[in-house]
Amino acid sequence: MDRTKLACFSLLASAFVLAALLIVRLPGILPKAQATMVDDQDRFAVMTVQTRNNQESLFVIDQVNEKLLVYDVNGSKAGPGQAGALDLVYGADLRSIFNGGGPGGGLRPH
Repeated sequence: MDRTKLACFSLLASAFVLAALLIVRLPGILPKAQATMVDDQDRFAVMTVQTRNNQESLFVIDQVNEKLLVYDVNGSKAGPGQAGALDLVYGADLRSIFNGGGPGGGLRPH
């Protein structure tokens, strides 16, 4: 076997080893999506998710009107014994999104 073939086989073997390591280690590296609280009623589906460090967002799907609303939960701005505020940061018409209308669907992000 000449040096060129040996080099090609070595590179191919190392590529397989690196690919195997990537496949094994990738699930531990990627962040996992975690919904901390989900409530699904007749009309609304509600879910809270940590979107940034020390920031939580509330996702509301109005199943009758087919709207998605995203609120920032500002509990850290509230004083002791006070409830946090909800700020609407995004709204979308789900019919427009899923019918090829693209994101936004007529409602503008705030």
